[in-house]
Amino acid sequence: MSSKWTKVEDEIFKENFVTTKWEELLKIPPNKTEKQILSRAKKFGLKRESEYLGYHYDSEKHAWWKHIKPTDLTK
Repeated sequence: MSSKWTKVEDEIFKENFVTTKWEELLKIPPNKTEKQILSRAKKFGLKRESEYLGYHYDSEKHAWWKHIKPTDLTK
């Protein structure tokens, strides 16, 4: 997965991180991992409300995943 973010990806990401459902947010930046997404949010000081965090079902892996809060990255 590419770790380099373009300026366009950054702008789209900043506009959508706080309000977009987590499942949809994971699809927005192409070829980015969850860790890369959360690290980018931390870099920009973006935080999500707890109602937007939690579990989601990954139909490709047939598994439920719990997402950590961006604030948990600093612990």
